[in-house]
Amino acid sequence: MVAIAKKSGISRETLYNKLRGVSEFKASEISNLSKVLRLSTGERDSIFFSSEM
Repeated sequence: MVAIAKKSGISRETLYNKLRGVSEFKASEISNLSKVLRLSTGERDSIFFSSEM
C-alpha cells in the first residue's frame, strides 16, 4: 500500500482513508492509480464507479 500510494502521488494516510470510505477519490487520483496498477478501462470502472457500495 505504501508503494502504491507513493507511486500514485498520494500519501499513505490519504489512500487508507479513501479505501475506508472516509473521503472519495478525485479523478486525478483514479487516473494515477489506474496507471500504477495497470488497470483496463473496464477494471477501473468496476472498481471506482460501481453502483454497489
